Amino acid sequence: MVESFPVSSSSDEPQRLRTMLDFALYYANEGLRVLPLHSARSVGSCTCGQANCSSVAKHPITRNGVKDASCDPVQIREWWRLYPDANVGIATGEGLLVVDIDPRHGGSLEALQALVDLPATATVQTGSGGLHLYFQYDKQLALRNTAGKLAPGIDTRADGGYVVAAPSRHAGGNRYYWKDRRPGYVQAPDALLELLSGKAIRQVISSPTPTPAAMTGDTTQPRNLLVPEGKRNSTLVSLAGSLRNLGANEEALFIVLQAMNQACCRPPLSAAEVRQICTSAVKWEPGTTSERLSGLDGLKDAPTLLQQELPEPQWAVPDLLPEGVTLLAGKPKMGKSWLALNLAVAITQGSPALGRLPTQRGQVLYLGLEDHERRIADRLRKVLQDDLPPVDLMWGGYWRSLTDGGLEDLKGYLTMYPATRLIIIDTLARVRPPTASGGSIYTEDYAIITPLKQFAEAHHLSILLIHHLRKNGASDPMDEISGSTGLTGATDCNMVLQRERGQREATLHITGRDVEEQTLHLTFDEDCATWSLLANPTETKKLSPDRQAILDLLESMDRPMSPSEISALLSMEVEHVRKKLFLMKGAGQVSSVGRGLYQPPDEPGSQGVRQDAFDFNDERPTFL
Repeated sequence: MVESFPVSSSSDEPQRLRTMLDFALYYANEGLRVLPLHSARSVGSCTCGQANCSSVAKHPITRNGVKDASCDPVQIREWWRLYPDANVGIATGEGLLVVDIDPRHGGSLEALQALVDLPATATVQTGSGGLHLYFQYDKQLALRNTAGKLAPGIDTRADGGYVVAAPSRHAGGNRYYWKDRRPGYVQAPDALLELLSGKAIRQVISSPTPTPAAMTGDTTQPRNLLVPEGKRNSTLVSLAGSLRNLGANEEALFIVLQAMNQACCRPPLSAAEVRQICTSAVKWEPGTTSERLSGLDGLKDAPTLLQQELPEPQWAVPDLLPEGVTLLAGKPKMGKSWLALNLAVAITQGSPALGRLPTQRGQVLYLGLEDHERRIADRLRKVLQDDLPPVDLMWGGYWRSLTDGGLEDLKGYLTMYPATRLIIIDTLARVRPPTASGGSIYTEDYAIITPLKQFAEAHHLSILLIHHLRKNGASDPMDEISGSTGLTGATDCNMVLQRERGQREATLHITGRDVEEQTLHLTFDEDCATWSLLANPTETKKLSPDRQAILDLLESMDRPMSPSEISALLSMEVEHVRKKLFLMKGAGQVSSVGRGLYQPPDEPGSQGVRQDAFDFNDERPTFL
């Protein structure tokens, strides 16, 4: 915790202790771009771990440094979730100039005032006893960072620079603090700007530009009014949700959203796109909220858990692609993307996946982030052959990082296309945020999957992430997946595609929470770029011990049984029994009678020939 946030002396409200995250969010709300900086473990010791660090408690944590600076509260919260004690950096430039006066190198305010007549402006006392003077300037003027150009010990930070912000802790132990905290920042004097740029200001700036509200402190006009391409849908969807919670009907939504669209979106969406958002929004119940309950609100005792009717999980492909997040990993150019495209086409058509497996028909979003339009078009033609292109298959070649608006864009997409059954992200690396130096790889891997998992569970859909394998092999295929166990531990299902280069046959190793551990044998038809399951009727695989015990009990009782009865007689967890019965029903190993009762299959023996989870003798209809 750090000291209380700066407030005016006239405030009667008690000051509360704030965290570094609070300050970072405060600056971002002021329109300043912030970034996390390393901090000091002890006096002179930097959290970067370098014994001879030359910039203790000052250099960026993120990989791309000041280029990663952001006003996005989602990204900022994620940074300080990973690094709660990180110092706060403020990116300069784009209209923000900071003069850095360092007395340790001979700098002084008096020396600067001898050069130019300085107005009073927002000022920070640095941890080393120096000053940071904050000014604004016209963005048309390109200002570079300088060191000693004005006078010894006086530097400036502008385009491409950053400063350490209050209340960060200096390497010497002292904190930065606001010595003069006034609303907005004063315009930098022309004389100062001319000294820095070497040009007459009136020759550089032909006409004044509007002053951002964040700089002037003027709150009569909204900040960041224009909505750029890439944020239009998510912005209008968010507005529609707020209005719908107040009870607005479709026409009221359309009037307000279209006005917002025409006034703020650059370029505006078409009226048809705005209408589609409104049509989807009216399906939401007024007053609903997507916010999660407190953990205390969600507590349930064991009897309640066992007595309630829980919805069955939704599958994109039963026994293969469950509700939640699935990771599909393989070596480069081994057919992962072809396999993902095959699944996408099968689900949009409602046709069997891999030539044999039933699918649950629905819309699919395929984010082919390593492909261009020509390549994906050629691939679709090859896969479809003479079939008509499925209208329910959507493709995108670019998507923002999940922590930089990408997740919000997925939510916006789902609002417009609520029948989406599967989202494919090819590859995960294209949407994950930069890995921060010195951070926990396990924590970062787990953190990137968790929000996707919550999103998939909330909307009962499947998300398939395409990923790569390590260069070094392993005895367990799952250990070959690139990344830490935080990645594979957070997902619902993990798949590894193994194939010898130049060979048509491959193995698909599968493990997961709701999917039985299994190995499928596939073959690739290069003429139509299609993966298919190999069936070998001469090899009969036994059921797992739990499945066999359930089937033996049902056959011995000679009557339909409920999961709770089976659980009691076999001493198995009732939820475990439910999952087994659901999977067995999908594989044709049991059949259901009425609501929640199960019996042996209608055709004895249909469960015998299978590849771990799939029955090739049972020609089951595709789920529509």
